[in-house]
Amino acid sequence: MSSRKYLLDPLTSIAAASLICLTAWSTLPGETRPAAAPNVTYTATGTFSGPQVSGQDQFRLAGQDFSISIVANEAAVPASHGGNWAKYTKLKMMGTVNTGLFPTPFAISSSNAALELATGNPAYNAFAMFAPINVMGKPVYITTVLQMPAGTIVKGKNLIVPFAAPVTLSPSSGTVVYSDPATGASTVLTIASGTLSTTVSGAAR
Repeated sequence: MSSRKYLLDPLTSIAAASLICLTAWSTLPGETRPAAAPNVTYTATGTFSGPQVSGQDQFRLAGQDFSISIVANEAAVPASHGGNWAKYTKLKMMGTVNTGLFPTPFAISSSNAALELATGNPAYNAFAMFAPINVMGKPVYITTVLQMPAGTIVKGKNLIVPFAAPVTLSPSSGTVVYSDPATGASTVLTIASGTLSTTVSGAAR
């Protein structure tokens, strides 16, 4: 018997491959697809202390209210990591900041933010965020480094998980710095009072 009857022409091969792919992604009766990992949104709200710790505070943020959120997926692969820390990049950040320059809150956003989480220090967990933003056509860098109570981040395969409890922020929690990448000039602020919390969305846990 000729072996030619068992050969597939190119179009038949493509169709067969497509069928295999569709079958692989389909579900059988009574089965469900694995749920996608949920997103964790980290939100910091509060009021900056006044006056600023250092710098000229050109945007007059001291004493003003703020709300900033950054979103990361629980299944995200860290850009770099160690035994007790991980850094995630290319994240979305958004928020609003009151300023003495304008009568209404100023919206900020970035699609290239970075988040670093750490649990290595037995005295506290660490939360750090970096985001390049644009303010009235001018590039500005925002860097936040905060200490949280030990146990806030529940250890697992991934450090992106909901907090065990919301974190109360105070001047001793850490700093928020905004800087001009062109000149290196920076302003350092602390947080008079506020909260850092997490919400989960996108899939059932």
